Amino acid sequence: MSDEIHVGDVGTVFEVTVMDGEKPLDISSSTERKIFLRRPVDTVVSRDAVFTNDGIDGKMEIASESGDIDIAGVWSIQAKIIIPEGTFYTDIDQFVVEASLAV
Repeated sequence: MSDEIHVGDVGTVFEVTVMDGEKPLDISSSTERKIFLRRPVDTVVSRDAVFTNDGIDGKMEIASESGDIDIAGVWSIQAKIIIPEGTFYTDIDQFVVEASLAV
C-alpha cells in the first residue's frame, strides 16, 4: 500500500499477506480471494484479488479503481480466502485516506 492515499486515487495497490500464526500461509490452492475496503461511513468496496507472486508467500492484491477511494478518513482492510481446508478472513487493519482538493 502506498505511504499516502488520497481521495480520487486510481491504481493504488492494496496488498495483504495471509498469515498462519507467525508465518505466511500458502494460498496458491485458493479458489476465491477477496479484499474488502471499508469506508469511514461503513460501506464496503469488495474486489477479487490476484496473487502478488504465486500465492505460496500468502500475498494477494487489488488496485483501486475509479470511484473506490471517494471519502477521506480512517478506512479498514480485510481479506478473505477459500482454500480446501476452509474459508478464512485476515485480521482487520486500518489506513488513512487524505483529502484531495481536485476531487
